[in-house]
Amino acid sequence: EEKTWGPTFLQFDIGMYTSSGGDLAFVIYAKHTSSWVNPLGGQWRNEVQLGYGNRLVSSFYQPLDVGHLWFVEPRVLAQQTLEDFYLDGERLSRYSYADFGGGVDFGRNFGSLLQMTAGYTWLRRSVNRDTGLELFPESTRTETLLGFNATLDSRDNRFSPTKGIASVLEYTRSDRSLGSELDWERLEFGVGAAIPVRGDVIWTTAAAGTDLGSDLPIDRQYTLGGIASFPGFELDELRGDQYWTVSGSYL
Repeated sequence: EEKTWGPTFLQFDIGMYTSSGGDLAFVIYAKHTSSWVNPLGGQWRNEVQLGYGNRLVSSFYQPLDVGHLWFVEPRVLAQQTLEDFYLDGERLSRYSYADFGGGVDFGRNFGSLLQMTAGYTWLRRSVNRDTGLELFPESTRTETLLGFNATLDSRDNRFSPTKGIASVLEYTRSDRSLGSELDWERLEFGVGAAIPVRGDVIWTTAAAGTDLGSDLPIDRQYTLGGIASFPGFELDELRGDQYWTVSGSYL
């Protein structure tokens, strides 16, 4: 008789970031997955992150057919993030963003390489000054968000790829007609490719984001800086309504 339940997986990670300005940040991350909890292969997924950013997410991934082509994934979340604001390399202020809410995604898998989702999210968002100057007013608002996401990953190894590409397209819209207090849009795309060159591998990346001519609130602007984008700048030192970047490195 076929089992109607599967194994439970636990994953742990820890990260640390230091900057030339003397900042030190760390995060502790844990993920729990209960697999195959019903005959169609549903999964209960939970994520916890503590440290520089705090995050708690619980979702239920439910395939809608035996071939696992279509799925639905409702979720609830609570998270808190910190962002610094700079002027000419000097940090002026640090703000805290707290989100509480939930949503649901509907999606389709195209083989093992491509996944597309469309979803709805309701959030209660609080923006508060943590330290430094008051650069903009503190606030609490409701956001109802429509989103689309497409992810393609053909890398032969997630952490040390020797060939393949990974790309993500994300679109988010906040709309007053759905209950949001502000109207804005974001469209962001990123792609990375592992290119073999004479026994070595060059990892090249390109990314871009735009507000599509909308009026992004300052707490929804794009930020760059730090080891993941521009190591010569502090984390979140660069910000704006649009950006693009291209980079390459040897693996």
